[in-house]
Amino acid sequence: LVRKFFYLGLLSSILSYLGYINDVKHFYHSYLVSFVFWMTLSCGCMFFVMMHYAMNATWSVVMRRIAESAMSLIPYVCLSSIPLYFGMDHLYEWINHPVKESYLNKGFFISRTVVYFILWSYFARALYYHSVRYDSAQSLITLRKLSGVGTFVFALTMSFAAFDWLMTLDPHWYSTMFGVYIFAGSFLVAVSFITIILLYLRNYGILYNEVNIEHYRDLGRIMFGFTVFWAYIAGFQYYLIWYGNLPEEIEWYLARSHGTWMNLSYVLIFGHFVIPFVILLFNKTKRVLSLMAILSILILCMHWIDLYWNVLPNLHKETIVFNWSDLTVFLAHGGFFLSLFWKKLTEFPMVPSGDPRLTSSIKGDY
Repeated sequence: LVRKFFYLGLLSSILSYLGYINDVKHFYHSYLVSFVFWMTLSCGCMFFVMMHYAMNATWSVVMRRIAESAMSLIPYVCLSSIPLYFGMDHLYEWINHPVKESYLNKGFFISRTVVYFILWSYFARALYYHSVRYDSAQSLITLRKLSGVGTFVFALTMSFAAFDWLMTLDPHWYSTMFGVYIFAGSFLVAVSFITIILLYLRNYGILYNEVNIEHYRDLGRIMFGFTVFWAYIAGFQYYLIWYGNLPEEIEWYLARSHGTWMNLSYVLIFGHFVIPFVILLFNKTKRVLSLMAILSILILCMHWIDLYWNVLPNLHKETIVFNWSDLTVFLAHGGFFLSLFWKKLTEFPMVPSGDPRLTSSIKGDY
């Protein structure tokens, strides 16, 4: 898998370069969508680990290594943002036509981004380092302290990163709920990613007895909760802006409320909320593993579509214009990410054998 995904990333990178030559502006918008997708997935896994320790959870001990392996790749995802620096002129209107210069200027923008990357990389590295060397009660105390502080830092930095990378694509539009909206999607896609990896391993007899049906039901519960939470935030952001009817606010939604963009809005409503909500509403469906796999893949696809829906109307205002770079850039990022992920997952035991709560997690005594 390490080699296969690496080759996928390499081939997709070559095809992406052809896309870059064909349409530079579209390439950078596609690149931003892909970068934010993999960054939010990694950060969502980091939040999963932080919540595991902050809440002193037992049920998730057996699957913690999956989230930790994805979380540990944050520094690599940060490095993949470098090409965006050369495409800022194609992405952000305020670079060439200054708006809100005290906040939106290139130097301050890059400085803030570097701060986000340093903080995320530090907490990801510290949590991973202490977790794989977990050997005493002191380790748990250290990890819980890191998680407590990290949760607060993550909440602030993720919100401001969402404002900077996505909201400033339209520098006149603003929403105080936008940071929470992106966070909800990031945690939801992280839980779906963990579920898919566990189900893939299960097919090969790995973690077959350690992760049982009740664990998948618990993941389904979280998936259900954050499906509702995402819809709540997205819905109320829309209702409040539409009711306020202020020109600088409604323009963003008007761009997504006509033509093919309106069709994609309906796809998001049904694919990101209605279908997962109806299926996950029932307790029995959370125990049907094939259904959980399909739902997890659906949520990953919807998260990408959500980001596409946020970014591309900035370039193609009238209608959806697909370009092969939309797919190839995503596969390039995903190929290298998953290659590193599988390599990282094999460096330490698949389950945290040093954690005294492991037996309770396997037996479901929590």
